[in-house]
Amino acid sequence: MEQMYKIYLGSHCFFITSKQQFKRTFDIRLKNPKAKEIVKVCEELLDDEDGAKVILLDGDKEKIKKEIDKGFRLIIAGGGVVYNSQKELLLIKRHGKWDLPKGKLEPNESIELCAIREVEEECNVYGLELGRLIDITYHFFKTKSGWKTKASYWYKMKSRDHEQAQPQKEEGIEKIKWVKTKSIDVEGINTFGSIREILRQL
Repeated sequence: MEQMYKIYLGSHCFFITSKQQFKRTFDIRLKNPKAKEIVKVCEELLDDEDGAKVILLDGDKEKIKKEIDKGFRLIIAGGGVVYNSQKELLLIKRHGKWDLPKGKLEPNESIELCAIREVEEECNVYGLELGRLIDITYHFFKTKSGWKTKASYWYKMKSRDHEQAQPQKEEGIEKIKWVKTKSIDVEGINTFGSIREILRQL
């Protein structure tokens, strides 16, 4: 897995680095935090969407990552940055926010096959040609069983069969849309921080 240094929580972003190396201003600083301290901040920020907060996890990177592993169970997911023959990008709307199709890795499944399967299931899009790995994003999220970190592997894909595309309603997907990337207001679109990170690279 690639080195983790940035983890999103909604629009908020946690940076794992030292204060000396960090060139941005930050709202919260945790010096060599324990798992429970990171969880506490996540709880406080969970429903706080009044501006994106920057949280600096300052200190020994490897020790901080070990603390994250203690407090947040890692989930691996695969997703697609999918283009059709008109070079339009596939966006989905899930729970009121624009997103890209992705889902959890199944046992004994490769991450590449996971990414393709999730696009097919969530959008009814087939004839997919797998391209390069664009990036891996990380975000915190909370479930009934506790806090987790999701590592999402994003692959560029081309679809040769997109005419029957439709949203998988049971997964909370309200609609899908094909758009020209140059028409997307990356900083203004109603989406998640991790998705914005991918859109900036297109």
